[in-house]
Amino acid sequence: MSVGRLRAVYGGDMNKIVLIQGRALAMHDGINGDPGTYLNPPVSMPAFLTLIQNLGTSQQQVKTRVIGATENREVHRGLLLTAMDLERTFVQALSDANPSRAGALITNAGLVIAGTGVHTKPLLTVRNGKQSGILTCDANVGLLVGTGAKHPNENRYFNWSYTLDGSKTFISAPSTTRGKTVISGLTPLTMVGVRVSLTNSEGPGEWSQVVTKLVL
Repeated sequence: MSVGRLRAVYGGDMNKIVLIQGRALAMHDGINGDPGTYLNPPVSMPAFLTLIQNLGTSQQQVKTRVIGATENREVHRGLLLTAMDLERTFVQALSDANPSRAGALITNAGLVIAGTGVHTKPLLTVRNGKQSGILTCDANVGLLVGTGAKHPNENRYFNWSYTLDGSKTFISAPSTTRGKTVISGLTPLTMVGVRVSLTNSEGPGEWSQVVTKLVL
């Protein structure tokens, strides 16, 4: 091990289903959002997303007390954790080969740098609502506007869209004047991807990376 080597870790308790899902989705969104950097990961992004969705579905079955659901959930947990470790090892190899970019390679892939204790708030956070079929979406306004913005307090609005088919097509949601929105009427156990952009006096900005969430 070289001096100063940065290590990629999960940064959470991988015994908790919700933390596994959250970290796996962050990894998927980061790696999938930059295929030029993270070229040919050991587990393809469609296959990785399927493993995440399978764990979510099996966890829901546990909650409904289906016979054998817990055992089935544990199988899917193990499959996803194995895939996550393959992806983490892949990212670690990239960062080792590019020490000057190691920090960015690790964090942009949805992982955490060991020992830093730094958990930067993402640009977009998507959570399940209190009722089934609803997602609540929060944009990190500071990141979206940019710390170097000439007029950070000017009039602006946030554009939202979501995808139900893995980013092949997008459905527009109403724009908002705040960096928050709610998307309702979604089918439970569907994987939904959400993105946000900002429009100000300079015109519409670029869309963020898609953040995926399993609807409950």
